[in-house]
Amino acid sequence: FTNYTGDKIAYQQVKTLMNNIVSNNVTGKTADTPQQVYVKYKAGGAEKAEWMDPSKVAQAVRAGYTYKVEIENQQAINIDDVGELGTIEPADSKDACYYSNGYIRIITITENPRQKN
Repeated sequence: FTNYTGDKIAYQQVKTLMNNIVSNNVTGKTADTPQQVYVKYKAGGAEKAEWMDPSKVAQAVRAGYTYKVEIENQQAINIDDVGELGTIEPADSKDACYYSNGYIRIITITENPRQKN
């Protein structure tokens, strides 16, 4: 997923990333170790990013816009401390963006202001 991070990611790449996360989360539910990826999304001048289902983010991104896609920190949460998986928002309140097994846990997508021609 890190191939999709950056400051000016095209909306189509964000759609592809979200579809990859959806697939990952389906197979990740039966994996031996946590690998569920959660998504925060911020668009339209919103004050803060909201937890959102990746399939809904894929529908929300807009042509003509670029997006900042980031992993906000290098913190890792111990696998044994992970709450129940399968929700839109992590079950615990920790904002560590990685699991201790190295898998990405949280990705933040922010819509950039539209560039005027």
